[in-house]
Amino acid sequence: MVLAKQAREIADHMPQAGVLITATALGENPQHVRNFTFTGKVYIHHVDRLTHEQMGYIENAFHAEKLEAVLRGPDFLTQAWIAWKEKGPPNITWDTISLQKLVFENGRFRRFVPYETAAFMFGIFIVAKNPPIKGQKVISAGDVKARLLFKLKQGEFEISPGAWVDEPYSSVRLNVGDTRQLLLAVSKSYTSAWKMIANRRTSESDAVSMDYTRDFPLFAEGTLEVNLLHIKSGAIIRTWETRVQWPKDYSLSFTGMKES
Repeated sequence: MVLAKQAREIADHMPQAGVLITATALGENPQHVRNFTFTGKVYIHHVDRLTHEQMGYIENAFHAEKLEAVLRGPDFLTQAWIAWKEKGPPNITWDTISLQKLVFENGRFRRFVPYETAAFMFGIFIVAKNPPIKGQKVISAGDVKARLLFKLKQGEFEISPGAWVDEPYSSVRLNVGDTRQLLLAVSKSYTSAWKMIANRRTSESDAVSMDYTRDFPLFAEGTLEVNLLHIKSGAIIRTWETRVQWPKDYSLSFTGMKES
């Protein structure tokens, strides 16, 4: 009853409060609530099952306020899950771990072009992809970002969000057939001064904030856990784990890969 009486008041107050609705597509400007019209429809998600009498009571309370209540309970979640399964999940896989020369330019790391004169760094990255499967339905993974957790004998280091090659922002889109490269470490000298790297720039309006100030501890040894997170839901959709080793007088290396 309280929610039914206050729902329209809340909707009327949002434009005055300067609430923004952020567009999900990278590079688009946020939209202001005053650009939209309140439909009078209120969605109510409930964990417990309701009787027909209870549902009728709630719907009548909202109708009295000239509003429409849409009830979504446990059955709705089941139906949504079935619909998602029928569409098919994304096919997120890893391909290779590579070490290549990179150039930091215009707020992002790009591949070094042979014979160019630009100053370069060495970068180690993992290739993530969403390939099609013959005879099966595969869907886009949408916008994703990465969380890197280094579990080393010298301590644990969380890097989030991770940085991507050829991408200015902290997230990338993995449609069917797309391939992206997630940076694991960078260095100017190959056998020393390896750094963990994060990118906290979420959109065009953010200042460039590529952060590679955290040094790898000398002779690092342990594992790296990479979590790929879905932007909208925050759910972890894929986890990779690889071995981290930095022997004396050698380069940092990532070997082996477990996937879940």
